[in-house]
Amino acid sequence: MNAKQYEELCRRYIAQQLGLDIEIIRSVLVPNPQRLELPTYSHQIDLCWEAEDQIAKYMCIANAKWRGNSKVDQPEVLLLQQVRQKVAAHKALMITNS
Repeated sequence: MNAKQYEELCRRYIAQQLGLDIEIIRSVLVPNPQRLELPTYSHQIDLCWEAEDQIAKYMCIANAKWRGNSKVDQPEVLLLQQVRQKVAAHKALMITNS
């Protein structure tokens, strides 16, 4: 399995578990607000969807990491937290095979 296939597997799993249409869960590039004289960049979000209950809607993001034997390390988890804050998501998940 490669990283793209793992991302698709995670997309299908989330859709099944949450009872969502798979088309709702998508991969997106979210542009970062541009600051003068600094380069522009975007946040690549592996999986992004909105969930709602009787009270509110929630924006959720997930990072799908396919790894051989290596584990996800702390900087990757902290980066996901920073991206969650930048894109104003309510929830963030790190999904990995290790």
